[in-house]
Amino acid sequence: MKCDELTPYSRIFDAKLNKTRIVLAVETHPTVILLTCKDVDTGKMFERQPFKASDIEQRFKLLEPGPFQARSDIVKLALEGRRLEHAYLFNPLFATETSLIDALPHQLSAVYDHLLPKTRLRFLLADDAGAGKTIVAGLYIREMLLRKLIRRVLIAPPAGLVGNWQAELQKLFRLPFRIIRGNAVKDENPFTQAENDLAIISIDTLWRERIRTLYQDAPPYDLVVFDEAHKLSAHREADFTVRKTGRYEMAEFIARQGRHLLLMTATPHSGKLESYFYLWQLLDPELFSTLSMFQRVAPEIQANYLLRRVKEDMVDFHGARLFPRRESQTIAYDLTPAEQSLYDDVTAYFTVMYAKAERSGSGAARLAMSILQRRLASSTCAIMRSLYRRRQKLHDYLENLKAQRLSEAEFRSQQQAFAITDYREEFTSDEEDTIEQDGERLEEGEWREQQELGATAARTLIDLQLELAEVERLARQAEAVYHRKHESKFEKLWEALQEHQDQPVLIFTEHKDTLDFLIDRLSGKGFGDEIASIHGGMDYSDRLREVARFNRRDAKYMLATDAAGEGLNMQEACWILINYDIPWNPARLEQRLGRIHRYKQRHDVLILNLVAHDTREGKVLKTLLDKLENIRAALGDEVFDVIGAQFRNVSLADIIMQACIAGRVEQAVQQIEDLEDQERIAAILQEQQARVECQAVKSLLEGWNRRLQDAELLRIMPAFIRYYIEELAPYLGLTLAGDIRGLFRFEDTPEFLQPVLLTYPADLRDRLTFEKTLALPSSISPLQAIYLHPGEIVFDRISSRFLAKYSRDAQIGGMFFDKKARQPYLFYLARIAVLKTSRLRSTGDVPVIERSRDEEEAQNVTALERAGMLSSAKYWSAKALLSLPKQSFGTPERRELHSPALEPGAEVEMSGKEIVKDLLVGVIKTLDGELQAAPAHLLQALDPVENPAALPLSDALLALAADAQDLAAFLIRTQGEPAKEQLVKELDARYPEREQQITASFNLLELELLEQREKLQEAVFKGVPAAQSKLNACERELDDLARRKEEAKQALLAEYDAFSLSPVTIYGRALVWPTPDDADHKTRSDAIEKIAVDYVRDYETRLGAACKDVSDPMLRMGFDLLSKRPDGEERYIEVKGRALEGTVELTENEWKQAANQRGKYYLYVVYHCADHPQLYINRDPFGRLVAKPKGGVIIGAPEIMRNAQND
Repeated sequence: MKCDELTPYSRIFDAKLNKTRIVLAVETHPTVILLTCKDVDTGKMFERQPFKASDIEQRFKLLEPGPFQARSDIVKLALEGRRLEHAYLFNPLFATETSLIDALPHQLSAVYDHLLPKTRLRFLLADDAGAGKTIVAGLYIREMLLRKLIRRVLIAPPAGLVGNWQAELQKLFRLPFRIIRGNAVKDENPFTQAENDLAIISIDTLWRERIRTLYQDAPPYDLVVFDEAHKLSAHREADFTVRKTGRYEMAEFIARQGRHLLLMTATPHSGKLESYFYLWQLLDPELFSTLSMFQRVAPEIQANYLLRRVKEDMVDFHGARLFPRRESQTIAYDLTPAEQSLYDDVTAYFTVMYAKAERSGSGAARLAMSILQRRLASSTCAIMRSLYRRRQKLHDYLENLKAQRLSEAEFRSQQQAFAITDYREEFTSDEEDTIEQDGERLEEGEWREQQELGATAARTLIDLQLELAEVERLARQAEAVYHRKHESKFEKLWEALQEHQDQPVLIFTEHKDTLDFLIDRLSGKGFGDEIASIHGGMDYSDRLREVARFNRRDAKYMLATDAAGEGLNMQEACWILINYDIPWNPARLEQRLGRIHRYKQRHDVLILNLVAHDTREGKVLKTLLDKLENIRAALGDEVFDVIGAQFRNVSLADIIMQACIAGRVEQAVQQIEDLEDQERIAAILQEQQARVECQAVKSLLEGWNRRLQDAELLRIMPAFIRYYIEELAPYLGLTLAGDIRGLFRFEDTPEFLQPVLLTYPADLRDRLTFEKTLALPSSISPLQAIYLHPGEIVFDRISSRFLAKYSRDAQIGGMFFDKKARQPYLFYLARIAVLKTSRLRSTGDVPVIERSRDEEEAQNVTALERAGMLSSAKYWSAKALLSLPKQSFGTPERRELHSPALEPGAEVEMSGKEIVKDLLVGVIKTLDGELQAAPAHLLQALDPVENPAALPLSDALLALAADAQDLAAFLIRTQGEPAKEQLVKELDARYPEREQQITASFNLLELELLEQREKLQEAVFKGVPAAQSKLNACERELDDLARRKEEAKQALLAEYDAFSLSPVTIYGRALVWPTPDDADHKTRSDAIEKIAVDYVRDYETRLGAACKDVSDPMLRMGFDLLSKRPDGEERYIEVKGRALEGTVELTENEWKQAANQRGKYYLYVVYHCADHPQLYINRDPFGRLVAKPKGGVIIGAPEIMRNAQND
């Protein structure tokens, strides 16, 4: 044996004397170790016998202790570790403790009332923009991981939001998601790698053929989240054929895999019922088989799949609105003569080229003119550089044609290959990715526009020469205006900045060229060090650093392209937004505004829009902006997508181009005016509200405030976690340096912790804490420390290491004293779960990833471990809940847990099963064999027996402890079966209606298919191309309908047989003795305590408080009375009484509650209970009183009297 394995009360075998000894004391000196031992058989003492280290290693062998002879402090810690593994069972809102967020009522309700209760999630979360849907998703994922209900999670947002998702989940929830990028995928399938068990991939990467094939070859993820789900689009043509985008088909495949699916969007409807219906079909294709069936489903059924709350209904816990008001102002400016001349000349060029492109049918050349027109409106710098680029492209064409490196046919072919759709109009900023070209990184919209500048309507050398000459002239003219260093638009911007010179300002532009110009000009004004900037060529980490600078007020101005239009939030730093140019896609305006008009914005928001008064597009845009502001002023912000609603069938870019190119300014202005007016918009909103029922958040406040108060009583962080780590540290060789209540670190970090610490930035590895506010002082600050808690990788690595080392000690059991007990009893901590067989859909059998512990350790730090799931890795490799190892059975005392229900030594196959209800239960067994449930944290309220060998165990007691059959039967009868029956009862309640819905749904689908077949038969008769293949597909679907209907009904019935119970797992046990005080003393103490409790209860009642006694020994709440004062104050009161005066003792459980509750926890000490009671009230005893540790703590009478406070 090793010398460091010698600890007091360990049992060792002396090979030289063939004797078993119990170690009582160990004294380690440089050259010798002194042992004090007792012979097990004779009781003979051997005091301070000297041994060399080598003698100990050769002569002695460490033995396993006998029943209940394990060290009690280790048993207590091991069972506390198991309880903390299952902390969510004791605080149903536990993820709110472990997450660095201030969750709002609508977010908590979404997670705990709507998402978590569903055993199979198929849900559309459709809260308004800025409501924190990422927070909801993160909280749900964290809770599901803590409950071990999922292991693999995939998030599929638009490309522009990938980085934001990763950063938010890491910062707020410590969920280490990895980004899968298409260009980084080589030979190995990324979806099968352990490091990608928590992964983020853009939807447009996911649906591409190569990545899609890899995904289909991998096991399904347990949960898939689609952000901006309205972009998963499908529509039905006149012949009923459904056209699906690649995004939708990918989502459809994932939905068919039958796992958890969460769709998120702020615009679920957008006025198109058909698109809205196809989102619902992803959730439940059997129920929502047709549009007509979708319209027939009752709202209360739809509510099982949808949750939507609009900004105006969102409030905090005090009922105050979350979102401030916003005001938009248009600032018009006049061009200088030189600027006006440039504008007129460039617009004339555009007009000629646009007309020529229309005649030749070149949509790409028209698009190029539209791009140049936008850049002309943005800044002189933008149009100058754009003309430079166009000049170069035209010059290259001309040179290649002259040198015959390019034929005219090839030239025309190249021109036909250009895109004809406006990327910035079709896509929003969240969908933009980054493109690398010639070592330069550009946001996708910028890159595409630069490519489009090569599109021309010229078809001959002469055409090219003429256009090149004109472009060269205009470029020189723009250069001359630019070098005047005076730009009317910038001067107007400067006036606005001066008007708000004490405020930070967010300035948006569409174009990187204009961004560069603004940085240059503001730097020239002396603000070079006060400018932060964001553009699409920056890494996401660089963007975050710039946002952090701005949020910290290290920068006064944030200059950004639309790369900052989604996912980067600046509401706590800024309330003024200036649109230096106006995007021709109105949705991008809303995205920009969302950066500051969101939760935690404390000021009304001001939007300033710069528009040229005397330009064609300026007149159109001013009309639009004024109209939008008038509608908002009348309707408030109570809109789903007020801009989108107005432009459902109209292209703003087309309207502006007609004004600019054709000179039809008045017609364009009138077209804007003729868009739906205020009354029509209000009607549209009412229509959408009717289709997408919204939930009022205010109605939830009373219930949620009550639930939060209840959760406060059950809180585990920080005290229970802090004491757990502090007490187990010596057993793992951990030395904690610093302030354990504040910031601390590990000295000489052991090897087993180094890999997980390396996953954190270097500046955090020596900064650990159990306090949220120290880890993240504010939402805009970066992480300041590693926040330790269950589910966090450092904590979980420490805990799993301890449990791996000492779980056997917990199963052997320890001894404890209970001051409240009158007779000895046995205590067990056991687990049982309700399981459900997974039902996979028609995608075919999928492989199950099984990984051994060795494989996971070899991965260094897997995604599983990084998510805080290491301790249960075996379960998630399709193995059973932890039961006792095979070597645990052999001697009589080790056979005590053997029963069929306990499955000793077996690892139950769990493939295809998932936990739907998990239970961790404390059980007390009395001497007469009676069993009753007890708090899982019971041992925290008891005192360890320091010398268990001094308490003899009778054969009857050992026999009682050895029989675990009744314990398993008790847990199955009182915990497992009722939980399973409740699930079956819920299934019973849903079955009839669900069966009717499936029947109706398939009947309607059959009618629709028959109608489609008739239309297609007519089309075939008329010779319509592709009609025959569509007809064949329709007839195949009709033929298959009966089978699908029967399968759906059988699957419904099969759910009844899907539930089963896991084996009972006993984590550990304890033998509990009454504290050895004489009976008379106990009786007197009980009487004094009763006098004190009655006195305090009367005192609180006289003050009008509602006072509830929670001192039931079976609750072990950690205090005696819960008092609610008339003013709403809650007091958790621990009462101590003394006949005269003297010290008081708080148990370990009571002291931890005092540490957790701080200002809410009160120690009421009543002295002189026997004659004239005197009350001393101490608020926050943990923070205010000096206490001496003794199991719990002891506090002296002078300390209590000196710190007592008036009520």
